[in-house]
Amino acid sequence: MSAQPDEVSRERDEPEPIDTPPAAIRWRSWPAAERLGRTGLVALALLAATVLVRLVAGRPVLALLALGALLAALWRYFLPVQFELDEHGVERSLFGWRRHVRWSAVARYEVCPAGVLLVPNRRQTPMSAFAGLFLPFAENREAVLLRLRYYLGPPA
Repeated sequence: MSAQPDEVSRERDEPEPIDTPPAAIRWRSWPAAERLGRTGLVALALLAATVLVRLVAGRPVLALLALGALLAALWRYFLPVQFELDEHGVERSLFGWRRHVRWSAVARYEVCPAGVLLVPNRRQTPMSAFAGLFLPFAENREAVLLRLRYYLGPPA
């Protein structure tokens, strides 16, 4: 008896398992430098929000505080961040400050259109995104997913 068509296509879609650990990869994510058109729009939005707060509140200090809060929220967009995946886990570095997450600390991962969210707990909660580490794909989607499948198994 032959395999059903949906079983055959499912088998083709699944990646081939690999026996040897994949080589480490390193990449930089800096959306502000990579998307200059969008960065101009973001800068205009920041300026507009700052002016709006100044007009509504009437105090320049509050406008500067609002601008500071928005810049702090957008740090991943404006600053160059290095990522490395190797046999020990994931490392994110920014201006010498490093955050290392061992594979054993990652309970699951969620694949998103622009990257992958590594989450330390199995259950999905509203705070999962804040507890996790987001890895933007940049130009290496398949290389990142290959390493995650090797070290962590299939996505959640």
